[in-house]
Amino acid sequence: MVSGRSTYDNRIYLWSIIYILLETPSAYHHVQNGRRILLWQIGTTEYIFNHRIYIHMSNCNAAEQNRRNGLIFNIPPPRYTPQNPYNEGWTKEQLDMRRKAEVLKYNKTANTRTTKTQSWLQIVRGVYQRRTYSGAYLSGINNADANCETVVTYSTGAGIPGPQIPLYLDPRVPLYNYNTQQQALGINNEEETDMWRSKYDTNLLSNMPNIFTINIRTPIDNTQYKYTLRTSIGLYLDGSSNALDYNVSVSFKQTSVKVLYGGELVSISPTIRLDSEFISDVGGNITKDISGSLLGGPYAGAIYLGNMTISNLLLPTAAGNTYDIVLEPVISIKGRITTDTATLYSNLIPFSNDPRILSNNTKKFTTNMTFATQQSSSIIELPSLTGQTP
Repeated sequence: MVSGRSTYDNRIYLWSIIYILLETPSAYHHVQNGRRILLWQIGTTEYIFNHRIYIHMSNCNAAEQNRRNGLIFNIPPPRYTPQNPYNEGWTKEQLDMRRKAEVLKYNKTANTRTTKTQSWLQIVRGVYQRRTYSGAYLSGINNADANCETVVTYSTGAGIPGPQIPLYLDPRVPLYNYNTQQQALGINNEEETDMWRSKYDTNLLSNMPNIFTINIRTPIDNTQYKYTLRTSIGLYLDGSSNALDYNVSVSFKQTSVKVLYGGELVSISPTIRLDSEFISDVGGNITKDISGSLLGGPYAGAIYLGNMTISNLLLPTAAGNTYDIVLEPVISIKGRITTDTATLYSNLIPFSNDPRILSNNTKKFTTNMTFATQQSSSIIELPSLTGQTP
């Protein structure tokens, strides 16, 4: 609502988008009694925009959580890490002396090229004149003269006041932090081609596991994509019940698949398909103790159930959106007490040498219990996710 403040009769009512006015240089606002009062002046007429701003805090939290979830997909650029000579045992004094010796060389012609002035001095001093030396003179040159750089001299010899400091050159010490010219280091930005990136963890023991996380990237070419994922499922049992036999059923409804955006549910209508070899009911018994009593003691075991496919996941694909795909099965234990638990074993891996991990090598394992049901005959596959335009 807009009202002119000049006179009561000149009050004008307009419906407009307040955010346009916020960008107007002549607009200013303040908050009074929980309402934001915006004053906007056009010419000599001043108008009041009195409105209440409603912000759904859950939307703000979801957006912030979505931003945090997307950070795990950022790939940092390579970092320049030069070799640290201190890790090799060199001390600060040795490194300083090596750098000081290099400075005292005054080696401005390290590229072996001489300036015009240096060439003129060499000509004047007769450097280019032919010289001959006797054999006695040449034999008098010893190795010490040839390696004069290694001779230790002292700062007092050059008239430098203060304590006597030995000056020497040790070529074994690396020349550290000595840079005559700056080096421009950088990386080439590679153009991203992935329309989305996905992440998953394996061997998940949970009745509400996050089986996949999808992050939409900038090159996405459509506003919506329909995703299909596939994963291998098992069942893990443990407890200390007295009963000898047990029966566990595992089923999946359409509501068993949930997609979260920043922790908020996304409306979806997924399609769930279990392979023909999938086992939904698992039965067996707990081992008796030596006395023959019904005390089975602590027991545990896992069995491979089969593969499942979840399709028709239609999701908005704005760049930056991050989705968590969560699976919540319906698991029931028949004839058992509360000390028994049945947990979904999802995102299995094809191969493992560990006998306590479900894989194609070990499709079931037990401790103080047996499975009357045979494991699924299908092959355990790595989790996979594909997408296509609707």
